[in-house]
This record gives sequence, C-alpha cells and structure tokens, in this order.
Amino acid sequence: MSDIQYPVALASNGLIVKIADWPRHTIGQCTGCYAPMIARKGDINRWHFAHHGAPCGLESWLLGELLGNDADTVRAVKERWREWQYQ
Repeated sequence: MSDIQYPVALASNGLIVKIADWPRHTIGQCTGCYAPMIARKGDINRWHFAHHGAPCGLESWLLGELLGNDADTVRAVKERWREWQYQ
C-alpha cells in the first residue's frame, strides 16, 4: 500500500483524477476542502498532489459528509478508497 497522502485531485470538470494521469505543472482542487492542489511530478520523490498551505484532513471530511458514524461502513469504504487510490 502507498503512503502518499494526496494521490488524487479534482479536475476543472469535477472528475477525480489520479496523479499518474494528471498533466505536469497544472493545478487541481482538493477533493476535501476544494483548495488548490499542485501536481508534484518530479524525478526524485514519488508523484503526489500538495496543498497550497495546510492540509485539510480529507479522511475526516469524507467520513463526516458521506458516511456518518456507522463503524462498519466507515471501515469498508476506507479500505475500498485506499485500494482504488493506490492501484
């Protein structure tokens, strides 16, 4: 499993796009707080998106807005989310 915190961002058309499919030197939006995200696709570190400022806590946003407090649902969705992100 990957340890990249932000492997996806929102494109201007509203679709979620993985960093591997994102053009260099373009800016997307955070899927949690909608703040600008920079695509960091260098030659040394693993590719990822980074906030322009402090991170928002995407996982907290997802749980609060989409899943409620049902523990079983939360665990299942978190696992599926991680699998999709790091394919």
